[in-house]
Amino acid sequence: MRGFLPNDLFSIFTEVFDLSPRINSDTLVKQTLPAVDMYEEGDTLVIRLELPGYTEKDVNISVQNNSVRIWGQKKKEQSKKERRYFMKEIFTTSFNRTISLPYPVDEAKAEAYFEDGYLVIRLPRLTTDKKRGNIIPIKRKK
Repeated sequence: MRGFLPNDLFSIFTEVFDLSPRINSDTLVKQTLPAVDMYEEGDTLVIRLELPGYTEKDVNISVQNNSVRIWGQKKKEQSKKERRYFMKEIFTTSFNRTISLPYPVDEAKAEAYFEDGYLVIRLPRLTTDKKRGNIIPIKRKK
């Protein structure tokens, strides 16, 4: 079926109909899309992602062009030869999420931390003084 559908459409189709493979493979990586909340607290934009089992070493964040990109990969534990598995559904999981921001933010003051299975990203609103940046006033020549 994969040959007939574009990759994005195939991903949506497999999520809706749960066609994701459940096989014991050391090379299998499942792409997931973590749930996100985005809200404002005062002058700070807060983005919360549900990422149980992830650590700060597993996740990357970048802010660019009025959007935040969050991506990461959680490695599964290596299968132990002395174990006799009856079921093995835990495997490497990755995600890649880009979120458009409702307004410009001050990247230099951004912070991120894990709290109870959530990644919390705090992005202060960019003040109007900083937005002006490199504006050069034009004067009339005498």
